[in-house]
Amino acid sequence: MFLREISTACAKRPEFSLFVEPPSGHPEYLVAEIKLPGVSSSRSLVLDVGEDQLVLTALPSLYHLDVFHAFFVNQENSVAQYNKSTQVLTVTMPVVSSASSSY
Repeated sequence: MFLREISTACAKRPEFSLFVEPPSGHPEYLVAEIKLPGVSSSRSLVLDVGEDQLVLTALPSLYHLDVFHAFFVNQENSVAQYNKSTQVLTVTMPVVSSASSSY
């Protein structure tokens, strides 16, 4: 745990947006768009999609993002794509249910 804190201590929190698709009605997907200026390749990215959390680290210690969201997502069917020209990582996560729902 101590080593992880050192490796992300100098990292900046990247600009990001979270939105649902479709924008109205029952959400099918949660989409994250994360701006990563200076990242030339997806090979330097470490992404962990959790049930209700998204963790991204751009190595070496450029960016670190750890965010909880209000939806439960299907981790296995989530996909990520890095656009080198815009330097934006798009993560598309299928929504299972809202984290605030009680079933």
